[in-house]
Amino acid sequence: MMRCISPFLLAALLVSGCASNHSAVAPASREAHAISSLWWQFFWVLGIIYILVVATVLICRFKSRRDRANINLPQPADSIPGESKTHRVIAILTGVSVVILLGLLVDDLFASRVLAPKNDPGALNLTVTGHQWWWEIEYGDQDPSKVFQTANEIHIPVGRTISFTLRSPDVIHSLWVPSLHGKKDLVPGHPATLVLRAEKPGIYWGQCAEFCGAQHANMGLLIKAESASDFAVWEDAARKSAVAPMTDQQKHGQQIFLNSTCVMCHAVSGTIAGSHNGPELTHLASRQTIAAGTLPNTRENLALWIQEPQLVKPGARMPGTGLQPNDLADLLDYLQTLK
Repeated sequence: MMRCISPFLLAALLVSGCASNHSAVAPASREAHAISSLWWQFFWVLGIIYILVVATVLICRFKSRRDRANINLPQPADSIPGESKTHRVIAILTGVSVVILLGLLVDDLFASRVLAPKNDPGALNLTVTGHQWWWEIEYGDQDPSKVFQTANEIHIPVGRTISFTLRSPDVIHSLWVPSLHGKKDLVPGHPATLVLRAEKPGIYWGQCAEFCGAQHANMGLLIKAESASDFAVWEDAARKSAVAPMTDQQKHGQQIFLNSTCVMCHAVSGTIAGSHNGPELTHLASRQTIAAGTLPNTRENLALWIQEPQLVKPGARMPGTGLQPNDLADLLDYLQTLK
């Protein structure tokens, strides 16, 4: 029964995926359009061939039943009715198959030309580093004072070429944002390049597509494509240091952060916290998710992540803090000012 309904399940999945910003058949960039177009060409050509093959098998099956009464009649091997016709049909179909494969190969070559990295002097250069299990992003600039880092969420301007340099310090990861590009592996010691240009604003979800450990499934990524003016506003804000705490609770929360093991892994611009062993937190409160897309960025989820990270992502390298309720509340007050 599963063999009968699987094509219908496939069609349903395709239809549901088309409305998503996490689908290779919902392209939002030039590169994704090339991949989607190639996929649909393969789908229709091979789908039609599949239908023709199944139809031929059914016709032959029906014909064999009809002629079963004559199956035991002895006939010389060189006088089987229709043998020469069968040979001609096989030769023709073999030639058609070769032509189809060559046509698909040509389509693949054209798609590969679109996907090949191109040098664009006006490109925005980003370095994306895959860690177990989160993403580190560095926005490059010729002026070192304008370089800044963020984590797990990327903002890009629509219509501008984005050049990603992909790295990994631990195991093989794979960056995949289906609506913007295909998969690209991050191999330790072998930096790779991925170039794309978003064509329309939107939020596009990505994922590590190479099994990289226990929390591989919880290594998500968000890319927000926005207008050039909105991106400029965001970029200017992202370069600024963290907002200074105002209330006594926020100031106490900052001291808890700076005097705890948090500073051994995290950085907050404008403070003594400068480690990049874990995600950069300068503008933590502006992000939509925490723990690399695992949880929505709410006060309750942030408290759970701080106190019991192993309940959220077993195996994560972040230890629990064991803070008292009042100290935790003040720490949360401080972290929620980091916008």
